[in-house]
Amino acid sequence: MAQHNIEPIDLVVVNFYPFEKNRVSAHARLEDAIENIDIGGPTLVRAAAKNHDDVAVVVDAEDYAQVATELDANNCAISADTRWRLARKAFARVAAYDAAISNYLGTHAGGRAAPALGETYSLSLAREQLLRYGENPHQSGALYGRFREIAHQLHGKELVVQ
Repeated sequence: MAQHNIEPIDLVVVNFYPFEKNRVSAHARLEDAIENIDIGGPTLVRAAAKNHDDVAVVVDAEDYAQVATELDANNCAISADTRWRLARKAFARVAAYDAAISNYLGTHAGGRAAPALGETYSLSLAREQLLRYGENPHQSGALYGRFREIAHQLHGKELVVQ
């Protein structure tokens, strides 16, 4: 890098092709879905996240303001804690993206009759809420996915962590 006067990269910001959004269209064709699979973005994100000691990687527009504020406040530096948080978020985003692609392609047979259900199904669920405890009071617990949209508590103590 020094020989060619190349500055090190310390911030990577990636917005993946909108595969999840485009594949749910009623008129989406397999060819269109495949065209909306981002290849370079996930590769770049993985590389940046793997090197989080030196590189901050941003994959969510909701993080832009916090990263900009931290850069302004710290002489264009991002803390190790923030880089670590962003790296974890980046790997989770890549996993969810890959799961969406795998799940979609699992229901297509490449020109043959498509199976009703794929051979595998991958889930990537965000933690929605910490719970007071797990199965037993000495255990930790959490709700993942949009659980509260499909279920409600009938009785008992509130489950939420205070």
